[in-house]
Amino acid sequence: MKRCAGLLFLTLCAVELLLLGFLAAAHRMPNGHDTFQYFSLHHYFLNNATQTGEIARWIPFIANGTVATWWYSIQASPLQSVFLSVANLFRGADLLVPFYAGIFWDLLLLMLGTWLLAKRTFQSGSTVFFVTLTVAGSTVWTSQPWFNFHFYSAVPLLLYLLHRFLE
Repeated sequence: MKRCAGLLFLTLCAVELLLLGFLAAAHRMPNGHDTFQYFSLHHYFLNNATQTGEIARWIPFIANGTVATWWYSIQASPLQSVFLSVANLFRGADLLVPFYAGIFWDLLLLMLGTWLLAKRTFQSGSTVFFVTLTVAGSTVWTSQPWFNFHFYSAVPLLLYLLHRFLE
């Protein structure tokens, strides 16, 4: 049963990876609310780090310009911090691939945490799979930057680790 559960989780990860890989290879955006704005902000900050070697602190093209701190905070993801520190590697590259890599990392954190937490809560492997599939299938996690949900994608994993610590 444990082997079957592990295969179901790996299948779920493979499906997400194939979907995001197809979207990146076809140069498509995920279908959802505010995704293009999320990508354009991600592209702006990563491109600026690629060209100048530092994080942008000013966005000149919004009205007469604006401070970039708020816009950086609503689009930043855990993996983007890594990308910004090695931005020279992306010089001349298509920045859609790191964008999708960040979305996959967020989904992987969310799915792993949900899977482990659901395994502690439910006994049936099919219930654990259904709960993880339902949470990962929600478009809110990947396409709504206004509340910075990609930082919340680690919450199920943190709750699982907290449960393990308290036991």
